[in-house]
Amino acid sequence: MKPSPILSYIGSALVLMIALLLVWAYFPPGARAQTSPSPSPSGCETTSTQSTTSPNGAWKAVTTENYCDAGYTFLTTGYYLVSLVNASNPTIIKKIFVVDDDGASTRPAISWGSNTTLNINTIHPYGNGLQLTSYSGIGIVYSYR
Repeated sequence: MKPSPILSYIGSALVLMIALLLVWAYFPPGARAQTSPSPSPSGCETTSTQSTTSPNGAWKAVTTENYCDAGYTFLTTGYYLVSLVNASNPTIIKKIFVVDDDGASTRPAISWGSNTTLNINTIHPYGNGLQLTSYSGIGIVYSYR
């Protein structure tokens, strides 16, 4: 007796769903965003999308868009990273916020409210493992669109 074609389709769909779940479990959104050990990690393409200097010129806030090879030729991960760079010593860089790159609508917008307040406007009410509220006397205020 031959199996029903419907059962074959259901079986194929289940195998595909299990494969997708395994890939998603191996590369969850939070882990994707936390995998950058340096401002320009090996295997990643980094593009600066926005930078703005504090009113007193002491700090620069920089947003970068990062795409990294996830180890497979068909799979890449993307995230936005907001960092603070000390203007008098550019080797002092502090990562302050990370969010998955789900397109231009998720790109954080950054602006200075004062010498000691950085505003970050983002679509997500959370970062993926990194969302500082202050650093070196600078308060970081988040708003969500």
